[in-house]
Amino acid sequence: MEADFRQIVAIDPQNANAWNSLGYSLLTETDRTEEAMALIERAYQLDPKSGAIADSFGWGFFKLGQVDQAIYYLREAYKLEPEAEIAAHLAEALHTLGADPEA
Repeated sequence: MEADFRQIVAIDPQNANAWNSLGYSLLTETDRTEEAMALIERAYQLDPKSGAIADSFGWGFFKLGQVDQAIYYLREAYKLEPEAEIAAHLAEALHTLGADPEA
C-alpha cells in the first residue's frame, strides 16, 4: 500500500488525497509518526478545506501528545465534514483534556 501511494504522489504531486492517504496509513499502521505528519502537512497545504485531511492532521497531533493543536484541527475538520469518525477523534482529544461535557 505504501509503495502504491508513493507512486501516485510521484506521478501526481498535487494529489492531496494521495498524500493524506499515505500519511494517515503511516500514522495508524506504523510508529513513523513524524514522517506521517510531514506527508499529511503536505496534503493540508494542498487542500486546507478538506475535512478528512484536517482530521488526519489533528489525529497526528493527538498521537504526538499535542492535544491543543489536535483539538484545533479536529474542530476544523468536524466543521468541514461532520462525520462520525471525526467526531470520535475530537471527543477522544477533548476527553484527554478533561472536557468531558463538550466531548
